[in-house]
Amino acid sequence: MRTLNPEQMTGLHLFYHPLSNCAGRVLLAIEEKGLKVEKHLIDLLKSKQLTDEYIAINPKGEVPAIVHDGMAMHESVTILRYLEETFPEVSLSPKEDSLREQMNDWLDAAGRSHEPGVVNYVYAKGYGRLPTPRDWAFYQAHIPHRTRFHEERRKGLVGCDIKQAEAVLHDQFSKLELALEGREYLVGNTYSLADIAWFPNAFVLQVLGYSLQPFPNVKRWMKRIESRPAFKHGYRKELPPVPMSLLGIIARVVTKIVRKTGDRL
Repeated sequence: MRTLNPEQMTGLHLFYHPLSNCAGRVLLAIEEKGLKVEKHLIDLLKSKQLTDEYIAINPKGEVPAIVHDGMAMHESVTILRYLEETFPEVSLSPKEDSLREQMNDWLDAAGRSHEPGVVNYVYAKGYGRLPTPRDWAFYQAHIPHRTRFHEERRKGLVGCDIKQAEAVLHDQFSKLELALEGREYLVGNTYSLADIAWFPNAFVLQVLGYSLQPFPNVKRWMKRIESRPAFKHGYRKELPPVPMSLLGIIARVVTKIVRKTGDRL
């Protein structure tokens, strides 16, 4: 990755990885809004997020991040709200105040869902990418919250209990299932940022083997979103052009191989 100074970047830039559920949210929103964007793939499997160049964009060393006319921003839900405010021509919010409030509640919940839900499951299932000694030194020098996470993981406090992780996800998806009863989308039967914030969680987890069979409303909702052009052209095309079942197998095999190589901690 070449050295980038965000203050010198013009236009809209997205830093992402397609198997990041958080980055998937921003990919969907950008495509729905028809925005012109320069994409920068950050290869998480090769630790490209853990470089001095990238933390100049995102000090947390995570994806996604955006730069818009010299201003860098991270946290996917924050980015969704920024895009909605800055590019309102294609609205992804309901018109009614009460429904916008509901949408914002779903956005806040999505922002809180990542660590206890997706990250916890991924590591407990044995897919989570373990740090190499070089990565560990970078965490200690620059990213203290990742240092704490891996210290707790190695003590068996997080990312180790698959039943507990599945219970958290079951609770999250049960709330989605209830909200989608008799509805096409989460808020007022209008596709919105609420759906965009939650869909990639379900999509990535399903790729990694989590079963959504107990949640028929969620499964129908997912198919509805997968039929949208923004999913097909802004999200799915970023992934290998193979059937979903095979994509899941590939993702699981690759992440487990990476986890076990390179003297990882």
